[in-house]
Amino acid sequence: MTRYGFVLSSDGSKSSFEIGAWKALRELKLDINSVSGSFVGALNAALIAQNNFEKAVRFWRNISAKQLLGVNRHIAQRYTEEWSRTDTKAFKKNYMMYVNGKSEELDPLRDVIDMFIDEKAVRSSDVDFGFISISLQTLEAEMLTLKTIPNGKLNQYLLAAACFPQITQTNRAADPQFSAQYSPYILGKKFKSDIIISTDEVNIIPPNLKSEVEIIHASEAMELNIHETAEQMKKNIKMGYTDTLKLFHPSLCSKYFVPEAIPCEKFNAFKRKIGKSTNPQVDYLVKMILRLKDPTQRNINIRLAQMMKAGQVQCSDTYYSLIENAALILGIPTNERYTPDLLVSMLLSTITQKIRENKNKFADAEFVKDLIRSSQTPGNSYPDSDLFVQYFLLLLSCKPQVYSKLVPLLSAMNIKTLAAFVTFLYLLY
Repeated sequence: MTRYGFVLSSDGSKSSFEIGAWKALRELKLDINSVSGSFVGALNAALIAQNNFEKAVRFWRNISAKQLLGVNRHIAQRYTEEWSRTDTKAFKKNYMMYVNGKSEELDPLRDVIDMFIDEKAVRSSDVDFGFISISLQTLEAEMLTLKTIPNGKLNQYLLAAACFPQITQTNRAADPQFSAQYSPYILGKKFKSDIIISTDEVNIIPPNLKSEVEIIHASEAMELNIHETAEQMKKNIKMGYTDTLKLFHPSLCSKYFVPEAIPCEKFNAFKRKIGKSTNPQVDYLVKMILRLKDPTQRNINIRLAQMMKAGQVQCSDTYYSLIENAALILGIPTNERYTPDLLVSMLLSTITQKIRENKNKFADAEFVKDLIRSSQTPGNSYPDSDLFVQYFLLLLSCKPQVYSKLVPLLSAMNIKTLAAFVTFLYLLY
């Protein structure tokens, strides 16, 4: 049976994302024989080694990003203003007194670690555990396993790992020579994992291990938010969960997780309508938007495929690309599991709601004039969801005799927006 190592990121923004990733790995019933991380990732590695998912979730509910980031900033400032001006011996003495003593800055983090990380549970786990940190004796980077950590000292080492990278040279993850010596990937191989699954996009993968590493890429940009809410954490857990499933289950879409083609009655109806509308207004608008002299079904499909390729929306086929592109423009969450019909239903309900919210604005002639002018404003060629819907309503509200006045607006739009206009024309009519 294939043994998998799980490597956690040193990037604090991925804390709850990694818990979602772990949830997916558990559901997939993979044999996780080792877990390792560096700095902040050491905390999640320890939580996972305990094999208590609910406890891991509660850990991140009880510790705020503000606490974690605040401690790091405080340590960095204290090092810059005080400790760095002493000789090495005095620095080590002051540092050890600080990490071992009580302090307003460290105590909340220390208390949460002591509350949720059970050293006995970690040591008795079937999963091998290790992390990259700094030595509490030498303050140099080191690769730690349970065998190298004295009994009763694990949480103290984890505290140092999570909070003190700034005051050492251990933030040299981008240095290939450093990564070759101190890497959580090396720990994974040391623990005899056959394949390493990782959320870590910071540490350099040692060249000899690249073929054995699978990276779970976050589908959305992630930043350490000191005001992270419970709702944001829940979203990150969901994102980690679906992004991990994508790694093991082929998805029909790229950004959205659509692992199966059923049910797809609504989706197939959309496919059949492309180029086959019986609505004259839709036919003419599609011709204008796509700039086709001969808008046959074949030519419409070819043009849409070209637009999706140029826009780098690369799903299993053009129709899934069109649906994904439209969903991204409307801001439909990517961190869910969808069927084709569910994604189509989400598109229809979202666009219908937004049309209802914006429709009354078109009774104001000045609003319409300002909207037309706004299309020439730099940046509006990539409209947000509300502005996109307003432009879409503008297309629908125009009478055939004034279609020529829409040309400047359509010329200003990017190809993804134009393709989304066509997608919704076929979805709604």
